[in-house]
Amino acid sequence: MSFIQDLTRPDWGGPDSDVDIHLEEHLGIVDSTFEYSSKLAPYMNIRSLRGTNTARIDRLGDVTIAGRKSGEDLNIQTGKQDKAILGVDTLLYARQQFDKFDDWTSNLDSRREWGRNHGIALAKQFDVAVLTQAQKTADFVPPAHLRDAFRPGILVPATIQGTLAEGESDADILVQAHRRGIERLINRDLGDLVYSEGVTFVTPGVFSILLEHRRLTNVEFQGGGQGEGNNFAAGRVAVMNGVRVVETARLPAAAITSSPLGSDFQVTAAQARRQMVTIIPSLTLFAAQVHGLDGDYWEWKEKFSWVLDTYQSYNIGHRRPDAAAVVDITGMPAPQL
Repeated sequence: MSFIQDLTRPDWGGPDSDVDIHLEEHLGIVDSTFEYSSKLAPYMNIRSLRGTNTARIDRLGDVTIAGRKSGEDLNIQTGKQDKAILGVDTLLYARQQFDKFDDWTSNLDSRREWGRNHGIALAKQFDVAVLTQAQKTADFVPPAHLRDAFRPGILVPATIQGTLAEGESDADILVQAHRRGIERLINRDLGDLVYSEGVTFVTPGVFSILLEHRRLTNVEFQGGGQGEGNNFAAGRVAVMNGVRVVETARLPAAAITSSPLGSDFQVTAAQARRQMVTIIPSLTLFAAQVHGLDGDYWEWKEKFSWVLDTYQSYNIGHRRPDAAAVVDITGMPAPQL
């Protein structure tokens, strides 16, 4: 037998022990870490693309119901149409190189931990990208020929004091602003979807203010419905105005001047004030991916190294940006890390 056939080779599979199975460990960690760490992945429908890097959503105008009596002509409606295009042109990746000598002399769990970090970083990037696009739904202006079916983005202003002494008052203002946004969605005939699947994302700072609301976390006002999950002592606001609430630090609360996904995912200081965002997951946004989460752990012989790669390619855009309600909050203190 040859030297290579005599070896017992950990993490090499196949009858001749020549099939690298390191990747399975790396991918399993990254996949599970991404799914566990991402708050937005469960709310997004991601369309996988094959043979193209562009997804298309058709936008149709409204339909008017007419009536006729015997002997009258039928009126013919002209249907207006447009489309939303979402192109995927960026690969997101993390790459790290490990010297073989260091690999021999260091803890073998190091690779595992770096794989976990890759998954967490990619999950954070995905969530920030989704919530950035959710914040920007407020800027939507429908084309003139579709204004019978599409409405402008919803932006509700709210000014608070941002001090502990004014906590109850600020909480009242935020709850009322949230309700005004929900009311506008209901007026757009989206009430069933708002209450069945709508989600409101808030920053930790906004969440802390909501805990000061005198009725939101008071058991006397829960009524035994969904809101019974609200609990001041447990630091929990599960439902507000009939809509689920999710606290997340991944909702941008400061300007983003650079993003690996490009300028569409930058956030201005004014947009960063939008720290309360309600979306309808099946309607508001859509995502397209060319390559799902993947990875590799390979030997770079020339550099006497191992290389850990993790990557995915996607984009996120607006499907029905008029199916979101955004609160622009003035007076929020800067987040403390």
